[in-house]
Amino acid sequence: LRDRLATSSAAPVRIATLHPGVVATSLGKDVLPPLAAAAFAPVALVMFLTGQLITPPQGAKTSIYLASTKQVPDGMYFDKCA
Repeated sequence: LRDRLATSSAAPVRIATLHPGVVATSLGKDVLPPLAAAAFAPVALVMFLTGQLITPPQGAKTSIYLASTKQVPDGMYFDKCA
């Protein structure tokens, strides 16, 4: 992708990958069957209480950081930036 964009774009393009962390959203509420959702609820609670499950604003920090900085080294992987 970087090579294709380099020939078609006037501005330099940097490529990075990210994982925002395990974010507490209701994204799967309509996808999971009720039984699976009920089984996952205790796991989600433990993840939240132990700090493994983060809020959507916390999860967005990595994407916002990468979109707003020019300091990103090309080809890097970012995980849960604060």
